[in-house]
Amino acid sequence: MRDFSFSAFFPRDYNPSYCEYEAIPAPWDAVQTVERWMKSRKPIRLTVTGTPINYAVTIRSFTYEPERAGNPGDIYFDLTLKEYVFVTPNTVQMAANSASVKSATTRPDSRDIPKSYTVKAGDNLTKIALRYGLKWPEIYAKNKSVIGPDPNRIYPGQKLVLA
Repeated sequence: MRDFSFSAFFPRDYNPSYCEYEAIPAPWDAVQTVERWMKSRKPIRLTVTGTPINYAVTIRSFTYEPERAGNPGDIYFDLTLKEYVFVTPNTVQMAANSASVKSATTRPDSRDIPKSYTVKAGDNLTKIALRYGLKWPEIYAKNKSVIGPDPNRIYPGQKLVLA
């Protein structure tokens, strides 16, 4: 996620050389708005006019300095933002005696799957499958001759094929 950080100021008076819009808010109103956004802890939009910059962000820090010498009424500030990624919840689909999870996007599995696995005390096919991002019926199908007719009976020391 991207970090954005910049310094600027809320001008007391409109000046066409650096103000895009004539109806600018009063500097203290702008400070209160940013503080309200920060306290809400909800994402806001960072949009820079005339650029493709348009991100959902959260405010990480906001500091300001009222009135620097020679600029009475202007408020100078530093703002730090962090890109916000919206989470899409999974949906559960129920049918007769089963439930399946349907996710909008799937995360790539970065686990390394070994070619074989030696069963340890306390292991079962489900535990082994979850450890390597596999499905226990697939492990059983590849190892039926080693395991035998009951997939619930595996023993320490058995060598199973995973990949």
